[in-house]
Amino acid sequence: MSWEGASSSSCGLPVPIVELFRDSIYSEPVLMLAIAEHKVPFDGRGGDSQCDIWALISTKPGVFSLSVEAKANEPFGRDNEPLAEWLVAGKSEKSLENRQRRWDDIKVHLPGAEKDGYSEVAYQLLHRCAAAVKEARRFCLNHAAFFIQ
Repeated sequence: MSWEGASSSSCGLPVPIVELFRDSIYSEPVLMLAIAEHKVPFDGRGGDSQCDIWALISTKPGVFSLSVEAKANEPFGRDNEPLAEWLVAGKSEKSLENRQRRWDDIKVHLPGAEKDGYSEVAYQLLHRCAAAVKEARRFCLNHAAFFIQ
């Protein structure tokens, strides 16, 4: 809702998002494109990472790939599983191998991603964050961000 209401503003972004950008070196943000329920594939079986909003945002230093996870009284993924639990939740050897393959693809899009460094972070947040970086790379952008709204 906040994104639809923001479409009539001068920069096309919800006020809290504008404030985050303006209070950083990435000032003067302007929405170039926003896609609801944007899907970003990762290796392994399972669904794509589905960002509530994925957007291209123009800022002074350059264009941003932004993924947004919008939350309203809902957990982060099924039972809010941290990565360490998600990795071992497979019911078969094949499922465990698939989860590891998926994590291997996700972590190349995260800064300093070692399994233990993210072990307590909700898996859903990790793949949404990686989705912003993966799309930045796809569009040859130098900037990516992930916001939880």
